[in-house]
Amino acid sequence: MLSRGRKLVAACLKNYSPPDDLITLADLEDSPSLLQSDLHIDRQAEWSAIMSSEQTLQNLLCTENSDTGNDETIELSEILPSAPSTSVVGNNGNTENLNLQVLEAEDNTDFSSDDSVKDPIFQPNESPEILSEISNRQRKRAKRGRSDKSKWNYEQQKIKRMKGEGYLGRRKNEDGKIVYDVQKKAKELKPRCEHNNNAKYFECCKLSDNSRLQIFEHFWQLNREAKRCFVSSLVLKSGTVQKRTEILDSRRSYSYKYNLKDKGTKFRVCKKMFLNTLNIGEWSVQNWVENTGLNVVPIPDRSNNRGHALNLKNELLREFFHSLPKLESHYCRKSSTKLYLEPFWQSKSELFKEYLKYTVDQKKSHLSASRYTFWEVFENLNLSLFSPKKDQCDTCCSYKAGNISDTEYQLHLISKTEAQSQKEKDKAKNDASIAVFTMDLQAVLLCPYLKASALYYKMKLKVHNFTISNLKTKEGFCFLWDESEGGLTADEFSSIIVDFIINYVDTTVIRKIIIYSDGCTYQNRNSILSNALLFVATKTGISIVQKYLEKGHTQMECDAMHSTIERKIKNREIYSPAGYVEACKTARNNPGPYNVVQLDHTFFKKYSSQPYFSSIRPGNKVGDPQVTDIRCLKYEPKGSIKFKLNHSEEYQLLPRRINQPNSSDCFQQLYHAKLPITNVKYNHLQELKCVIPRDLHPFYDNLPH
Repeated sequence: MLSRGRKLVAACLKNYSPPDDLITLADLEDSPSLLQSDLHIDRQAEWSAIMSSEQTLQNLLCTENSDTGNDETIELSEILPSAPSTSVVGNNGNTENLNLQVLEAEDNTDFSSDDSVKDPIFQPNESPEILSEISNRQRKRAKRGRSDKSKWNYEQQKIKRMKGEGYLGRRKNEDGKIVYDVQKKAKELKPRCEHNNNAKYFECCKLSDNSRLQIFEHFWQLNREAKRCFVSSLVLKSGTVQKRTEILDSRRSYSYKYNLKDKGTKFRVCKKMFLNTLNIGEWSVQNWVENTGLNVVPIPDRSNNRGHALNLKNELLREFFHSLPKLESHYCRKSSTKLYLEPFWQSKSELFKEYLKYTVDQKKSHLSASRYTFWEVFENLNLSLFSPKKDQCDTCCSYKAGNISDTEYQLHLISKTEAQSQKEKDKAKNDASIAVFTMDLQAVLLCPYLKASALYYKMKLKVHNFTISNLKTKEGFCFLWDESEGGLTADEFSSIIVDFIINYVDTTVIRKIIIYSDGCTYQNRNSILSNALLFVATKTGISIVQKYLEKGHTQMECDAMHSTIERKIKNREIYSPAGYVEACKTARNNPGPYNVVQLDHTFFKKYSSQPYFSSIRPGNKVGDPQVTDIRCLKYEPKGSIKFKLNHSEEYQLLPRRINQPNSSDCFQQLYHAKLPITNVKYNHLQELKCVIPRDLHPFYDNLPH
């Protein structure tokens, strides 16, 4: 069977001809000198051309199998050899082995806010070495104009040379380009001189080999300027004591006296002993001493006073940015380190004006930086102005910029259309036994919320609002809590959703619940929430379906709730979390006010304590579907979970082993007490009591910290 498959491979590759400029192994055997040139051995090019016809070859195999009528099929992987490992000759003449047998999984995973690749409690089956190799391929590019010079090859070789390590020297090749391929050896301690105790002037014998080694190691730990000072302090330049020629214009007009210091004591040594101990050249010593002057320690260059002034400006600028309260990203908490300024400034110009006012208040207006420097430091600190709207779709923006193909973009549009059409179909179903909801977390709210300038530089209490919208009855539900009562983990969101289904959904009439959301993993797509929903499905006997909208196109009805609430609080003063509760209750009148629930720490349960499934990832190996590839999850009353990778396909049973958790319906408390806030935030809130009504002071006084 395999011999027949190899014949098919030979037939498919019969017309293949390699490029004219390709160097094969046969060429290298005939002309080994090719290894000394700058040409690269590119056997991988041959392999890429071979594999480009993989689809055609697979079709031939399928035809062959069907013609023979044999049940045994030929797999392409059985008859094709593995991809070759290619050796490439670098510019330095060394051979570098490039292992080209990489795992080419179709990894179209989106590393966005809504689609993190990490399942919170997923334990990978792959070895750490494979996972490390994959993660190392994800190179983070530097921002434009923000390159790190310390990573340049020139700078790295320069530092190695300064430290006395082995490095690559540079030269010009035949094309006139500078290449680093001249191997330079590391500095080593050279042999001592031949002087003994009978020497008249020199005390070389008083320095032990161990002392010389310590001097050598200390010297090569210094930077260039420190080395210059070190040598100049130990070498004394003086006039000649005895002339050995009668010529008036003698070339030797001065002498050098060399010393080495051991444990604070100077010992005069000969030139050979001095140079061999430090392993430096005679010219370097004479040049340093000559340019320094007679036994004078070199004075640092003071011509960069302007740089000192710039440092003072940058320090003041950084103090200003550090004094501003910041927020984490609402959509990218786990995948982004960017911090957002609290929404007091709507534009960059407003923020720059606030900075100029800050320098005047600090009586340092003479140190105010330019607008360009202001934004340069702003970018370096990875800060951004707060924007309450959702980011634009990355795929759509990439397509507009010409960075992705038409095929990939069309697939993205198909996924978007499928998800939205599914929501409209479910919404239009005239079946009283089916309930359809959308859910999402509103952008973080701050308390107190005032226009007073005293709030600009103070940290405030964060308030969270998780909203659920009923698409058929138009009902809206708001669940609010502040950061002292709970956090933003999967247990908090699971507690809210489970409580909502049990207490706000009539499960005697409703037999199927469909929930639409974005794909944010810590919030909506994780094993903790899946286990909690499976628990509810088995307890109530109803079917629960989760459907995820396409990343970047997650517009839902609950977003309208957020907009309505934001308009309500825009021109209001809110002094405590209870103020947000009141604002949510009165935000809408038609078709009815929102149902608002204020939560405390006793509300949240630890649903991660009794897992049915340790992970909801559909696959195990590299290249198998990830958690973020899931588009639908169905929880059945019998205790099983089914999934879809596309909205249009059929459900599949989740290939995971189910555990048998404790049959008890009682889950542990997630928190046994209120969560403490930082001391800095507590002190800031105490300072803000001057603009807060007196009857609300006890709330801030009793915050744990």
